[in-house]
Order: sequence, then C-alpha cells, then structure tokens
Amino acid sequence: MHDLEDQHLLVTRARYERERKARQDAERLLEEKSRQLIEAEKQRSSFLAMLSHELKTPLNGVVGAAQILDGLIAGLAHAHVDTILQSSTSLNAQIDSLLTLAELYAGDISIENEPVLVPELLEQVGEALRPMALVKDITLRITCDKELQRPVLSDRKRLRQILTALVSNAVKTTPSGIVGIAARRSEEGISVLVSSSGAVAEQKTKSFGRPAPDRYAGHTPYDDAEVTLPILRETVALLGGEIFASESLLGGTCFTVVLPVEFCALAHEVPKGTAASCNRPMRVLLVDDNKINRMMAHHAVTSANMSCIEAVNGAEALERLDEDEFDLVLMDIQMPVMTGDEAIRRIRMMQAPYRDIPIIVVTAHAGREGPDSFRDIGADYTLEKPILFSRLISCIEEVTKKPVAA
Repeated sequence: MHDLEDQHLLVTRARYERERKARQDAERLLEEKSRQLIEAEKQRSSFLAMLSHELKTPLNGVVGAAQILDGLIAGLAHAHVDTILQSSTSLNAQIDSLLTLAELYAGDISIENEPVLVPELLEQVGEALRPMALVKDITLRITCDKELQRPVLSDRKRLRQILTALVSNAVKTTPSGIVGIAARRSEEGISVLVSSSGAVAEQKTKSFGRPAPDRYAGHTPYDDAEVTLPILRETVALLGGEIFASESLLGGTCFTVVLPVEFCALAHEVPKGTAASCNRPMRVLLVDDNKINRMMAHHAVTSANMSCIEAVNGAEALERLDEDEFDLVLMDIQMPVMTGDEAIRRIRMMQAPYRDIPIIVVTAHAGREGPDSFRDIGADYTLEKPILFSRLISCIEEVTKKPVAA
C-alpha cells in the first residue's frame, strides 16, 4: 500500500515539475517576445525618423532654391519654377501621408495640443498649394469667421495635415474654376468646408475605408485619393472629429470636417525673450549641419533685413552665444558633435540673457518627437522642413513679437 502511495507521489511530483518548467519556459518566451516587440518598436520609430530626415532634408533644398529663383526670373522659366514648387508640395504631402499611414497601422499616433490660429493656418495651407492651383487656373477662395480670430487648442501638425489633404484633393480633382475653403465656429468647436467642382461625393466616399497593406503590392493603377482620404478620415477621428462628403453648389464635392476644440482666452502667450534693439537689425543664430539648409535659411533671413551668423552643430552654437549678441536662434535637431535638443537644454541653463532667448526648432526629424517634446526642453516653436520663406518670417515675428521687413 505504501509503495503505491509513494509511486503516486513520485508521479505527481514529476508532473508538477514538468508543468512548472513548461510555465517557466512559456514565461521566458513571453518575456523574450515582449523584449523583441519593444526593440522592434524602437527600431520602427528610429526608421521613420531617419526616413523623414533623409527625404525632407534634400527636399528642403529643392523648395528653398525654387523660392530664390522665383524672385529672380520671369516668363516661361517662372512657370517652370512654379512647377517645381507644385511638385515639391505634392511630394511633401505624400511623404507625410506615408509616415502617417505607417503610424496608423502601428497604432502609434499621439496628439499634441497647442494654441493654433485657424485663419493663419488656412493661409499657410493656401500659400503652399497656390502654385499647384495656378497651373490649373484654379482660384483658392478662403473665408473665416471672425470668431475664429481667437486661437483654439488643437494638434497643429495634424490639423495642417487635414487641411492640406482636403484642399490638395480638391485642387487635383477640379479641372479649373474655384476651390472654396470656409472655416466657421460650430456647436462642437469648428467646422471646415472645402467645396469644388471636382469628382462627385458618391465616388469619393468609396475611398474612405482604410487601404489594405497589400493593396499596392501589384501594378494595378490607383487614385492617390485611395491613400489620402482614408488617412484623412482616421486623422480627423484621432482629433475626435467627423468628416462628411456631399454634393457642392459648384456641382462637385463638398467635404465638411467638424472638430471639437477649446478656445483659448488669449491670442498668444507673450514669449520670454530678448527684444532686439530698435537701432539695429535683428541678429539670428542659424544652427544646421547641412550646408544647403543653411544657405536657404540664410537667404530667407537676410532677405528680410536681418543679420545671420551660422553654426554647424550645437556645441558651436553655444560658443557663438558666448562670443556675440543674438535675438533669436534657429535650431536644427539632428546634428553631429552635439544635437539640437541637447544644445537647447544647455542654453536654458545659461546665464541671462540667453537663458530666455527665443528658439525656433527647424527640423526634418519625425517620429515620436513633436512640438510638445521640443517645447518641454525650452523651444518656443517648431517648424518642419521643407520651409516656406514666408512661413519662417511670420514665425520669427510671432516668437519675437517684432515686425520683420520682408
């Protein structure tokens, strides 16, 4: 009897040990898989950041050179420059769409709210897409309610992406005539209507579904709306809004986006910073490791009657600040020796006056970093490359609270 009990006990213990070892093996496997997923996520974020930087840095040179030529030539050559600007705008939008699509499939899109002036943002979008519209003899007609003169809390990058996709799609599908963009205050927050005489709503609404990852693996032609409209819908949803399509009074499509937002009490927070003397031009410290980017930004700044001193990395920027007097810093992020974000942290630890100098981040760096993360380390504003000269100048005026003669 005892022998049977001992044998049963041995069998039970052996089974328990097997089960315990199986659980331990499963836990180790799960931990390893989790570690691999975390590492893959880090690599994916790094890859997206690298991809954005490597694509947008040369694109910034193309856009900058085209803007310089635009003011120097006329006639047929001027039309060719407009084509360069139009194609660059379209290419930049496609890059943003691809990066956003990758983020959507990974479920890794964050919202970073900040005060945004809707009329100003609409004008920026219109300015960027106007060359594309002019080629097709299309007039962009922008109207905005007076109530939207107050800034709203929203994600500037995502809101710009929504507006750019709406207006770009309208321009592409309209043979000629008018594309109307109207923004107004609604019960939910704001609503933006984009009307055109382009493709009818019934056709366009079919493209609102998320595209399958293997949709573009073959050689079947597709309308780029199949990419932009699904991304548009999901980006609107991320901001808590909705998008509707209907037939417009112009005989084409009217897209309406409704977004819930909060209105800010003040137009802008008065930034900290050193005010430039009224007796001299504003002095700008331009920090970028890319020679072409420096050349383009230097041209934009000096053309607006500001003086510009250059540095090729964050460490050199700190030396320049020790040696000279500046009113503003334009800071790239991804640089050798010392990155821009590290330089910003050190500047904010310096003695007055440069501890509070206005800093504008000008970067092609994408990924999880965004305006909020740069603001957290001390930047006053973030501009993404490629940069329109007029946008850069208006941003300088905004952060310094000083008019600039362009």
